[in-house]
Amino acid sequence: MYLSEVNFECYTDTTITRAEKAINLLLDCWRYNGQIIGREFPVILKDATFSVRVVCPEENSLLDSFQSKQVKRAKLALSEAGLLSPKLKNLGRDINSDDSDTCETPSWQVLYTNYLQSCSPVRCGDHFTPIPLYHLPAVANGDHKQLIKWQEDWSACDQLQMNGSILEHSALKEMSDITSRLYRRGSDLTKRLEYLSKVPTYLYLYRVGGESLETEKERCCPNCRGDWLLENTVHDIFDFKCDTCRLVSNISWDFKR
Repeated sequence: MYLSEVNFECYTDTTITRAEKAINLLLDCWRYNGQIIGREFPVILKDATFSVRVVCPEENSLLDSFQSKQVKRAKLALSEAGLLSPKLKNLGRDINSDDSDTCETPSWQVLYTNYLQSCSPVRCGDHFTPIPLYHLPAVANGDHKQLIKWQEDWSACDQLQMNGSILEHSALKEMSDITSRLYRRGSDLTKRLEYLSKVPTYLYLYRVGGESLETEKERCCPNCRGDWLLENTVHDIFDFKCDTCRLVSNISWDFKR
């Protein structure tokens, strides 16, 4: 990923409140379109210029060619708030973040995240690198807000079950049970994304607990009850894959070697 600086210059008298509202609207729209990553974007004011640094999936993520209709409207709102169009400056590659996927068309993709990751929740099935969301068809209302919100909910559940002190069992059920609301939302999103992209799209089903390594290997797909154990683990995570139900999962982390 890459770090960019975005500057907003005032061209007429305005107020900090008006400018802040317009800038934050654009940042939200960029985020829900997958053009910037993260949730907190400190904005500073110096010499009539507002500045913010953002992490982008690619060096050219903020090009107009990738913008959604929401981003276009947010840019128009800048002018109404007395601000010029944003000026972009690429600061370089972020060495502590994931590299984005470079496949033109992966053979399959998977909806996957965890509480440590803030990159795209859609990953290439061939290389397991995150696919910038703006390279994918919009899942609803012209952008990827629903994917981002699913990712936030999944990450929150993962954080709770990792902490192991509050709502651990409820959070775990959401991530690992095909009757949960989080699963159903993820399943609907993968179906929608597969329909639009024409790329087989899988959903990751978290697994922890169980009785033994042997009983884990005997598990069937929880949806169709078919065999789904893989001969070899994929990307050091997926031990199960059901091509019928578009599900992937792992042998319980309690028994992973």
